[in-house]
Formats: sequence, structure tokens, C-alpha cells
Amino acid sequence: MSSFGSISTALTALQAHRRALDVTGNNIANANTAGYTRQRAELTSRVAPGVQSLHAASRLTGNGVEVTGTSRLGDAFLDARVRSQTSLSAELTGRAQTLAAVEDLMAEPGEQGLGAQLQKMWAAWSDVAAHPEQDSARRVVLQTSQAVVDRIRSGHAAVASLWGQQRDQAGATVTEVNETAASVADLNEQVRAAVTNGGSANELMDQRDQLVTRLVELTGASVLAGRDGVVDVYLGGSALVRGTTADAVVLTAPTQMSGVDASATPPAVAGFAWASGGAATVSGGSLKASVDALNTVLPGAAGEYDRVARALAGRVNAVHEQGRGPNDPDAPALRPFLSPSPSTAVTAENLRLAVTSPGELAAAVPGQGAQDGKNAAAIARVGVALDGPDAVWRASVVATGVDVQAAQRRADVAQQSMAAAVGDQVSAAGVSLDEETANLLVIQRAYEGAARVLTAVDQALDTLINRTGLVGR
Repeated sequence: MSSFGSISTALTALQAHRRALDVTGNNIANANTAGYTRQRAELTSRVAPGVQSLHAASRLTGNGVEVTGTSRLGDAFLDARVRSQTSLSAELTGRAQTLAAVEDLMAEPGEQGLGAQLQKMWAAWSDVAAHPEQDSARRVVLQTSQAVVDRIRSGHAAVASLWGQQRDQAGATVTEVNETAASVADLNEQVRAAVTNGGSANELMDQRDQLVTRLVELTGASVLAGRDGVVDVYLGGSALVRGTTADAVVLTAPTQMSGVDASATPPAVAGFAWASGGAATVSGGSLKASVDALNTVLPGAAGEYDRVARALAGRVNAVHEQGRGPNDPDAPALRPFLSPSPSTAVTAENLRLAVTSPGELAAAVPGQGAQDGKNAAAIARVGVALDGPDAVWRASVVATGVDVQAAQRRADVAQQSMAAAVGDQVSAAGVSLDEETANLLVIQRAYEGAARVLTAVDQALDTLINRTGLVGR
């Protein structure tokens, strides 16, 4: 009976190595498939059957080989590291992009920047101080001053527009988060069914892991492995995906930037809530960068234009109101150059020219005659004041530039760390064609050897049955 046992052993070897050959071929086929984790057929020797009775003969060797499963050769630690670095990189990159957009809106240094427009306005006031009798010089003051006002208002409006775009982008990202979470829950259900029925869910797990990584990239979520191959995804302490069910996130933010105070404590105006009720916490990813942009970065940038507007109106009006125009009496004109009135808070949005004609420019000092230009000279010197609008704007430009450089450096470092983590993950879980080719040769030789064993046993049985003894001759 040992010969028939050898046939069984050879048969198990053929079947097991055929399965291993299929797994290796699948690895090679998916060498360039994004997110694919290489697999390995787990071979285990079959134990020889025990002795059934006192006089029964037992086999001295095993009972062949069998495939106990197909393993995914991923590394949970490396996967977690990739998710963590992906979340951090997405957050820092989003912040760097927002700050870079703010810097681009400033257009500094350049002819279209506010700094250049302010210099032109002070130069025009200096011309009036030198030639107060020339109506053309006064008209240039009105033109350059209107350009400054327009630049401040348009800068603020551009930041507000960027805020709206950021809000729309955050809304679209929230929609993607909810759809991805629903897909993860659906794949959890499929994985659980496959594992419970004893099947292989490796490819389903690959698809799910890609979606989970995307969720982490968007939200900075944490991932916990559950039973039966499922994973749970958490935002803060609440589950976005739990088993086969998924919750949904809602963006809570005003429709316009007006009313957002970046200096408030806490400054949060935009945030997230659960569709099922309660506040949701987003601790990282691109959504965290979006919320920071909506709550602090962009309102802060808009606030810089408000500061410049207040400094400009306050300093120029204080001097202009003490001067007199060519048609005014010797008393001060008490006419502001910029509106609104002192009783109303000056902002970039409501800044206007209060003077509309050249004759209303208070270029003279009272008592010095209609052709005096000393007051115009005093207004021109506002441009070099340490607390003037130019100084406020320069400080804002410098601070923004420093923030952009720092944010970009941090984003670059995070991207390099993420690339290194992905490289380590691919090294552990990716398909190496050289390695698979070597495995293919090993499996092929084992298969051929099992086939040779089967042939040898067949030849032995043929000799025993057909070429031994005289019975039947």
C-alpha cells in the first residue's frame, strides 16, 4: 500500500505547487498595479496518519503537502507610517499653497503692488507741495490716491474670493470623504463575507487600504483593525466607519468671509459636524488645512488690508483736516481726505476718497496763504512714518513671505518623509519581478519533481503488476 500512498503524496505536491504557481503568476501580473500587495501561498506538510490498531502498519513519512492559505505580505507598521506621513504632508502642502496664493495676490515687489501705488501717491503730494498753484498736480494726487484705495479694496476682495474658493473646495472634499467612507464600509462587508466563508479577500483588502489611505490624507483619521478582516476609521473619538456602517460629515461654515474674526479665541468659525448629530473633529489632512485657511490664514490676510486702510485714513486725515484749500478761509478745512467718518470703523471694504475735486485738497497751512504747500509736504512725509501705512504694509509683506518660506520648507520635508515611507512600504509589499522569477523557477522544479515521483511510482507498479510472477500466463 506504500506505493499508493506515494501516489497521494505526489498528487498533493502537484496540487499545492500548482496553486503556488497561480499565486506567483498573479503577483507577476500585478507588478504594476497601484496598491497591490504581493501574496504568497502558505505550504504546510500533512501529518502522517496515526496507527489505528496494534497490528496496523503506520507510515514512516508524512502525507504530502497542502496549501493552508494565501498571505498578504504587507507590513502593518509601514502601512500606518505611510498613512501618518500622508496626512501630515497633505496638511502642510495645503497650508503652503494657501499662503503662496496670498503672497501672489500681494504682487510684491512690483508695479501693481500696493507699495508702489503708495509711493506714487506720496510723490504726487510732494509735487503739490512744490507747486501748490498747479491744478494738474492736484489732479495727479486724486488719481494716485484713487489707485491706492482701489488697490486696497481689490486686494481685500481677492482674499475674500480666495476664501470662497477654499470653502467650495472644502465642501467638495467633504463630499469625497463621505463617498469614500461609504465605499470602505461596503468593502468591509465584502471582506467579512469572504473571510467568514473561508475564501480569500486579499484583493478586496488592497482596494480598501487605498481608500482608507485616501481618507487619512483628507481628514487625518486614525485606523483600527477589527475582527474578520474589517477596519474601523475614526475622526477624533468618533467612528466615521465602523464595520459595515459609515457616518457622514457636514461642513459648517458661513457663505462669506465677512464676520470671520481671525483674532478671536478660539477663532474657529468653519468646522465640521456629524450628519447624525454632534461636532466632528478633523485633526489633519487637507481638510485641516482648509479649515485653518478659512478660520485664520485668509481672514488674517484680509485683516492686513484693513490695518493698512486704517493707518492710511487715520494718518492722512489727521494732517489733511488741519490744512486749507485754495478756496477755504484761513481756518483749517476740517475736511477728511478719506472716508468713512471717524465715527465709523475704517475697513478695506468701505475705504473711499472724501475729496473729489482739486480745489478741496488742503495743501496749505492756515495763515500761510492760498499758495502754500507745507501741509501737502506734511502729508507726503506720512509715507516715511514708522507707524504709517507703508510701514504696516511692509511688515505684512515680510511676515507673509517668511510664513510662505517656512510653510514650503515644512511641506517639502513632509513630502520627502512621505516618499521615504512609501518607498519602504513598496519594498516590503510591492512585487519584485526578480524575486518572483526566482520563486517561479523553484516552484516549477518542485512541480516537475512531483510529476517525476508520480511517473516513478507508476513504473514500479507497472513492473509489479505486469512483469512479476507466472499467474495468468
